[in-house]
Amino acid sequence: MLKGLSAGRVQTPALRLIVEREKEITAFQPKEFWEIEAIFQNQLQKKQNKIRGLLIQINGKDIDKFAFPDKKSADQIVTEIKNKTALIKKIEKSQNFKNPLPPFTTSTLQQAA
Repeated sequence: MLKGLSAGRVQTPALRLIVEREKEITAFQPKEFWEIEAIFQNQLQKKQNKIRGLLIQINGKDIDKFAFPDKKSADQIVTEIKNKTALIKKIEKSQNFKNPLPPFTTSTLQQAA
């Protein structure tokens, strides 16, 4: 290896990526939003299954993620739809699998400690 050579061709793109990501982080503006969720129960079946559902439409109109920018607007919609009939359009069932962590080696045990 020759002395005095730098790894500039590698450092420059990496530094640019870091700077761009940092600019995105500092430019981020948090925006409050509320979602309306309900628990539904089937009255027709003997077995009382409860289903948790998310409000996605009102009167056939889709709801945008930022449709309820504050608690007041979300509470207003909740009072309007509280005693109305709801239709469940889609039920998604999913199973989450979590693999166990690998066993400790000497170095990972020391790092964890």
